[in-house]
Amino acid sequence: MASVYTTIDSLVTTTLVHYASKVMADNVFDRFGLTWWLKSKGRSKTAPGGLRIVEPVLLAENDTVGMIGMYDTIATNAQEGQRLAEYQWKYLAGSVVIAKAEMNINSGPAAVLNLAKARTTQCEQTMTKTLAAQIHGSNVGTDNNMLGLQVLIDSGTTTIGEISPSTYTTWVSYEAAAATLTHSAMRTLKNTLFSQGSRLDLYVTGLTGFDALEGLVQPQQRFTDAKMADAGFHNLMFGGIPCMLDGGTASGVLYAIDSSAMNLTAHSDFGNSFKTEGPYEPHNQLTKNWLLWWQGNLTCNCRRHLGKLTGITG
Repeated sequence: MASVYTTIDSLVTTTLVHYASKVMADNVFDRFGLTWWLKSKGRSKTAPGGLRIVEPVLLAENDTVGMIGMYDTIATNAQEGQRLAEYQWKYLAGSVVIAKAEMNINSGPAAVLNLAKARTTQCEQTMTKTLAAQIHGSNVGTDNNMLGLQVLIDSGTTTIGEISPSTYTTWVSYEAAAATLTHSAMRTLKNTLFSQGSRLDLYVTGLTGFDALEGLVQPQQRFTDAKMADAGFHNLMFGGIPCMLDGGTASGVLYAIDSSAMNLTAHSDFGNSFKTEGPYEPHNQLTKNWLLWWQGNLTCNCRRHLGKLTGITG
């Protein structure tokens, strides 16, 4: 006959597996503006197993292409400028832990299940906050941390995706200082990216940048992206492109992003969902532990289609 613990274990595990693969995944990835936007643009993709995530990158043009005469020969020399950007797998993980004493105190499977749901919600909210901090961070992605926007969208010489901008000079983003946000600075940012082939479709900034941008738009011209607003994200249209307010953005920075140049890439076994493992019982603790985790990283295939303004104070 199954014990009460066995019944509760089965009930909690079944609930967590369903919740982690469905509800929790949507809550984590859709509650953070940038990951919601990447998903809505079809840029939340999966990659098969392997040591690294691979993104094909074009860093130069094919110099064999050109107009020729009727009997001219076509150049067949080897082409440079085709590389594979490589990104390490990263792991976002947490646990739901319930003490056996708590199971006894919360008498009955229903009470224990409610406790498990509360712990899972806590884990979910912390994962959302952690994911946002990681993506907005300054990590190059060579340790346990994900690649962050502060170094991905940058004009410096930091190696990203195992490609050095010192060797491939187009593997950089547009960057300019703009202490006072002006129409001229925004126009130069947009036009520079468009001239490089970018299909810029989003601005992201913090409170200072958003207030400054709002001040550039006449009250009667302050429109929003309805789909983004319906998803719960405050935004403002500027020059036909939505600007999303994201409090996690680095201070004084406004990012200009082409969705086709970035991906939130997950292992194909995960997709936009979390795996659940357990329950496990530590040999030195009277607890039941369930582990929740996701495998992926932020990746890029064209840094020159991304840009930013920095030092914004008003």
